[in-house]
Amino acid sequence: MKVVIPPIKSQGIKTKFVLWIRDVAPEVSGRWIEPFLGTGVVAFNTRYKKAILNDTKS
Repeated sequence: MKVVIPPIKSQGIKTKFVLWIRDVAPEVSGRWIEPFLGTGVVAFNTRYKKAILNDTKS
């Protein structure tokens, strides 16, 4: 699988972990909840049909 890399560069981006996260995350039959969206690299590469995407700024 080719990982889609976002055009935004940021510190702490999870691009290198996308394949690992997909392997260890359970298949979601309901809704995927992403509490730390950041650049969205995990959410956009997992492509769940239903998701709640969130992030906060301090």
